[in-house]
Amino acid sequence: MLDNETPDTVIKWWQVSPHPTYPGRVLVVRSWQKLLQTVGVHLDTFLESSTEDELSGGVSMEFKLVQGTLERYRELSDDD
Repeated sequence: MLDNETPDTVIKWWQVSPHPTYPGRVLVVRSWQKLLQTVGVHLDTFLESSTEDELSGGVSMEFKLVQGTLERYRELSDDD
């Protein structure tokens, strides 16, 4: 959070579904750098946790740029 941001400040963040390490959850990060780092580090876990049938049918992750308030971002993310 920047010094001049308030809970009502409109920001953008990334959502990745499914979460690479927590099935059923969505990864929410503010910067694309953190997105790449988190997904890159945990992509092997995501692939290893998929069954052979899922892998042969194809697995996918959705990357979405979202806009909303800082307050909403904080509700969705694990970031400080």
